[in-house]
Amino acid sequence: MKEGNFEKLVENRYFGPEYEFDLLGEIKTEDSAYKKELAMLQEKAKARGYQPKQANSLPFREAVELTKKFQPGDPTNPQKDFAREMRLALAERLGLESDAEMNRLKFYTSVGGPLDAHGIDGFFVFSYVDKEGRTKECAVSFDVTKNPNKDEAAKADLLIGGDVPDPSDADFSEDEYLKKIEEYAKRGSAIFQEKMQRGETGLGGYLH
Repeated sequence: MKEGNFEKLVENRYFGPEYEFDLLGEIKTEDSAYKKELAMLQEKAKARGYQPKQANSLPFREAVELTKKFQPGDPTNPQKDFAREMRLALAERLGLESDAEMNRLKFYTSVGGPLDAHGIDGFFVFSYVDKEGRTKECAVSFDVTKNPNKDEAAKADLLIGGDVPDPSDADFSEDEYLKKIEEYAKRGSAIFQEKMQRGETGLGGYLH
């Protein structure tokens, strides 16, 4: 977006949830199967003593699984340009070249779903082989924000701020856009490398 007063952004369509949707897309919340499974998971969670704070709330692990199950498209080929370019930039930094290698890296949006309430708007999952030769999956989660005063993610691994150039702007610069994607991919790759060194799996649900 063009620079300007934060107050002006409130009046702009390109703010908050719209910003998240434009960058990442959203899960299939209108799908009848999604609604049915959400209700079922909530009832099971309530039977364990879970108290949902919002209409679509779920415990963290169930929220992750539901999110992965109801994606708007192929996790290896995201529909949204930003998500697709981020995945490609991440893959390059992770040294992935062949189709088989590329398929080890997947993108998931969580916009609109129960994982949103846990401070996560999306995540990348990477399948890797640890030092003992065991195949594992680890993930890098991120939080998307337009708030210029927010400089770190509360619960996600990575904060994606409102500094991603908007292709709809008259003065849009593709070079700046790709530069910003590369910057976030560099951070994401470093987090992946740290997690793999530690042999981590999953999204770190113990933190939620």
